Amino acid sequence: MTDSLTQDISASSRKSWATGPANYGDARAEELAARNEAALFDVTGRTHLTLTGRDRARFLHGFCTNDVKRLTAGEGCEAFVTNLKGRILEHILIAVAAEAIEVSGTAGFEEPLYAHLDRYLITDDVQIARRSDELAELFVSGPKAASLVNAVADGSGSIPPYAHHNVSIAGVPCAVQRLDLLGTMGYLVTVPRGDMESMQRALTQAGARPAGADVFDALRIESGLPLYGVDLSEDNLAQEAMRTEQCISFKKGCYLGQEPIARLDALGHVNRQLTAMRFATDALPAAGTALLTADGKDAGKISSAARVPSTGQIIAMGMVRSAFAKPGSELFIEVAGNRVRGEVATPR
Repeated sequence: MTDSLTQDISASSRKSWATGPANYGDARAEELAARNEAALFDVTGRTHLTLTGRDRARFLHGFCTNDVKRLTAGEGCEAFVTNLKGRILEHILIAVAAEAIEVSGTAGFEEPLYAHLDRYLITDDVQIARRSDELAELFVSGPKAASLVNAVADGSGSIPPYAHHNVSIAGVPCAVQRLDLLGTMGYLVTVPRGDMESMQRALTQAGARPAGADVFDALRIESGLPLYGVDLSEDNLAQEAMRTEQCISFKKGCYLGQEPIARLDALGHVNRQLTAMRFATDALPAAGTALLTADGKDAGKISSAARVPSTGQIIAMGMVRSAFAKPGSELFIEVAGNRVRGEVATPR
C-alpha cells in the first residue's frame, strides 16, 4: 500500500468529489478511519474562482441562493447558483476574505460558472480570476479531525462551520475551512499545487489516514451530499436537492431565480426530492436504474450508488417522488431479473 496522494490516479476515472484512487489498498480500514478517527481525501481539481473589486459581495449575492452580503471576513456558506427559473446551475462553497471572495465548485465546471457570472458583469466593479489549475485541496474528515487540525494549524479545528482562515502547516501556507460535509467534522485545506506533497505528508504524519474515492462516495451518499453533474443538474429546482437548510436563505434580497424558489417555498413541497436509500443486494446499480414502489409504480431513478466497504451494503442516491421519499419507505430495483428491496435512509 502507498500513502501518497499524488501518485498516478488513473484507477479512479468515474466522477466523484474525491479525485484520488478508488482506495489505497484497504478500503475497509480507510472507511473505519473516516468513521472513528480522521481520514484524508484528495479533492484536488474542483472549480475555483476568486472575486475581487468593491462590488464583489453584492454581485455574488445576486446570483446565488444564500445570503452573501451578511458574511464578514473569515465567514462562509454553501449555496446554489440558479437560473431565472430557480433551477440549479452549480453547487458552490463560499469563503469571504477581507479583500476577496473565494468561490469553489464542482470539478469540470469552471468554464460554465465563469461564463454565467461574466455575462452579467456590465458596470459592477468586480474582477473574476480563474484559479482551478493553481490550487490543490485535501479534505480531513472524521471524529478526530478537529483535534488533528488543532494540533497542526494553531487551533483551526475550533472554528465554526463554514469559517476559514489562513494558517501555516509544517511551514506551508494554506487556507483551512471547516466543512462538515460527511456527517462529521471536516476541514478543507487549500494550498498551491506545488505544495501538495508537503501538505499531504504533514497531515498523514499528524495521524490522518489517506482514503480513496470509494470511501468518500459511500460517506457522501450516506450524508446526503450531492455531486453536481451526477445527482443534480439544470433540470432540478433548488428545493429538490436535499440541501435547503444549508444552501437557501428565504430572508435575503432579490437574486436570479428568487421568485420561483420563494413561490415553491410558499407551496410547502416539491414533487420529487434527492433521497438516500439502502438496498439488500451485492450488485451495484447503475446510474439511471429505475426505482419502483411495492406495486410496481415508477418512483424515480438512481443517480449514484456505492458499496460500503465495511459491510458490503449498497447505498444509493436519486430523485424520488416525494410521496415515497420518507425515511423507511420501501423502494425496489430490478437486478438480473429479480426485484430487490430497499428503503429510504435518514442522512447521517
